[in-house]
Amino acid sequence: FPERLHRLRRIRLPRPSWRSVLGAVVLIVIPPLALGAAATVPHLVWGRVTPSTAASIDTSALPALPRSFASTAAWSQDVHGMMDVVAGAAGPVVLSSDGVVGLNPADGSTRWTYPRKHARFIRCHPSPDRHHLAVTLDSTDGEEPKGMSVEPLVVVLDTVTGRVTYEGFMQGDVLQITDSVLLNGTTGYSLTDGSRLWSIDAEDVSVSPDTWPYSGTAGHSSFLLRGTQRRPDGRESRDGLYGTYTLMPDTAPSVRRESAPLLTDGRGSPLVVGGWVAAFTQTPTPIDFQTSPTGWAAQAVNLDAMAGVAGADTTTYDLGLTSGANITASHATGTLTTLPQRTVGNGAGSMPTSPQELEGGTAVAAIFDPQTRTVSHSAQEAGVLSYAGLARAESGSGGVLSVSSGERTPTTVDVPAGSTYYPPGTRHVWTIDDPSPSSNPLLTTLSTPGTTLVIMATGPDKGSHSFRIFGISGASS
Repeated sequence: FPERLHRLRRIRLPRPSWRSVLGAVVLIVIPPLALGAAATVPHLVWGRVTPSTAASIDTSALPALPRSFASTAAWSQDVHGMMDVVAGAAGPVVLSSDGVVGLNPADGSTRWTYPRKHARFIRCHPSPDRHHLAVTLDSTDGEEPKGMSVEPLVVVLDTVTGRVTYEGFMQGDVLQITDSVLLNGTTGYSLTDGSRLWSIDAEDVSVSPDTWPYSGTAGHSSFLLRGTQRRPDGRESRDGLYGTYTLMPDTAPSVRRESAPLLTDGRGSPLVVGGWVAAFTQTPTPIDFQTSPTGWAAQAVNLDAMAGVAGADTTTYDLGLTSGANITASHATGTLTTLPQRTVGNGAGSMPTSPQELEGGTAVAAIFDPQTRTVSHSAQEAGVLSYAGLARAESGSGGVLSVSSGERTPTTVDVPAGSTYYPPGTRHVWTIDDPSPSSNPLLTTLSTPGTTLVIMATGPDKGSHSFRIFGISGASS
């Protein structure tokens, strides 16, 4: 979505006020490690927030990701000022300029709210089990004192109840989250009570000539520290096909292990879904793409097992030959989806721009579902969406939203005329076979517990944050 979750940046501030000056004094006087545990400190910079929480749900009663689709949408909701939508443990979580809201997947009603009027979110990272969501946001409340630097605010929310489980200032450039620990800079904090657990050396998460730190979702009980990304010819590159990382259990910060070559998102980060990663079985070696298809053997691996976490699932799942990760499909469906081999004449030095560059003319080779621990080879077999599009209605000037996973009878929803800035059929389309999606899509999809979302832009694609969210339940058995 436009302007969503930009790269973390230090915020330079031009106009002093008593609140911002007091916040700066707090930053100087209170050691940074103390800020993470003190939930009230950030409110010296930004006014106090009163969340509306929901009842807890037993883990066994939480909804699963749907792997089938009803014939029409169960609900829809217009959201203005929307920044992002992510999958929580109990359903969708929406970030907007009004704050964060947890939705009931059955009807789209509000379960809990974390109100932040005029919020400016920078990043968000869900935990592997989706039970927590770490967000970073501008902590100045729009007041910009000249000559001062105030770090972004970090808030971790329980996605089932909306309860704040951690609050503090950003302590560097690295933010990672496991199921139970937040790594903020070099310090680990408990997601139970926000207490400080341990610290690691700054060198473990610092930039060097050949390594870069990672921020994002980690393993269920393990972190990825510095890593090196490489192209198929072995050259180091931030947009490399694969990367090797130093791994660390979140309960044993002195333990280090090196990962196998992990498939990346092509933008400098490993692809981690539900605590699982796709790893090449051997370091990729150059292939003469002018005479041979380009691809290497890969498998799905539990990141905790690779990090040496006791009791982790050590089973691996064969993904066959692949030339890289299908990032669009993986993020939308909550799966590890790989690309087929590149066709002769097309190397894997950069992301493909068309399915015609891939064997079979498709962008799907294998789909590993961490929820079911199964490997499929098509969207229909996996039970995930393969297509969503808004076309003109046969009569009138409205549109029809069609959603399909390859089955003969797609899900359809009528869209009234005039309810979207661009007319139906313009660019409202999402497909699992597009390996190079638009950076400003008018339509995307997201699988969340209890409902599959279709997220459609209703305003212009530049400068607008107005969207309509459709919730599609699983098909009745």
